[in-house]
Amino acid sequence: MSQWENKLKQRLLGKTGIKISEIGLGCASFWGKKIFSENAAIAIVHKALEKGVTFFDTGHSYSGGNAEIRLGKALSHLSDKSNLCLSTKAGTRLNKRGQLYKDFSVDWVIESCHRSLKILSIDTLGVFHLHGPNPEDFNDELLSTITNLKQQGKVRALAINSFNLDIIDMAMETGVFDCIMIDYNLMMKGRISLIDKIHKKDIAVLAAAPLAGAFYSNRLFRIRGFKDLWYLARALKNSPNKFIQGRKYKFINKHPTLTGSQIALAYVLDNPKISCAVFGTTDLQHLSDNLNASGISLPIELLDKINNI
Repeated sequence: MSQWENKLKQRLLGKTGIKISEIGLGCASFWGKKIFSENAAIAIVHKALEKGVTFFDTGHSYSGGNAEIRLGKALSHLSDKSNLCLSTKAGTRLNKRGQLYKDFSVDWVIESCHRSLKILSIDTLGVFHLHGPNPEDFNDELLSTITNLKQQGKVRALAINSFNLDIIDMAMETGVFDCIMIDYNLMMKGRISLIDKIHKKDIAVLAAAPLAGAFYSNRLFRIRGFKDLWYLARALKNSPNKFIQGRKYKFINKHPTLTGSQIALAYVLDNPKISCAVFGTTDLQHLSDNLNASGISLPIELLDKINNI
């Protein structure tokens, strides 16, 4: 069996002609932090490759600036990365105190692209995102710059990563972007009309947060160490109301053959307009279980029960 023979289902990235695994690995968050074992982090990437993952998403500023560097190390053993689609982001930077700030200047976007190419040891980025741009960032100079990066072969697909509806609308109207990464999961069914709208523009949709933060399970409260405390604290800070909403979905944990996370992923992938569902993990078993959601068709009665909430 070839090292590139995929075991996951593949989908097209919109109209780009790029084929990617329908489930991608998000290389960020605790996975990229220096406090998390580098050997363990690299093992997760290697297992993902073995299982057929070809889409890896990271960002220059993620995990205190270490995530993209760590992904580069994890892939350094590969002499041929041509079948991978590596996705990264520009526009968010870290200052000397480790604080995030926005920089969509032409000089930085170009430098960020070249840094990512070097760190990941590739000639072309699969997807290059503008990370959380503001309205004023959609200026002719920046749009021309990223278009030139694509024409120069530095980038295959241009994207934005934003959860702001106004920004997404602006991005669609530019005619520049090949794909848009939004947050979408079984607790965000209101996004379906937005996905339809993006799809009608011939723009691919990447689904971030497809596991809905696991608010439908009790996993967040299983504290076995600092890592679990970190995830719980982040959830309480960013999405406190979703603990209440998640109770309505606890029934998905009682399926006789599927895990709650597999059902959550399969729900997102049930929408053929989604090119890839991207999740992150720091656990090999969690990774393998979730990747087994590829190709699953959920029973219509289960889909109906989810959709009726």
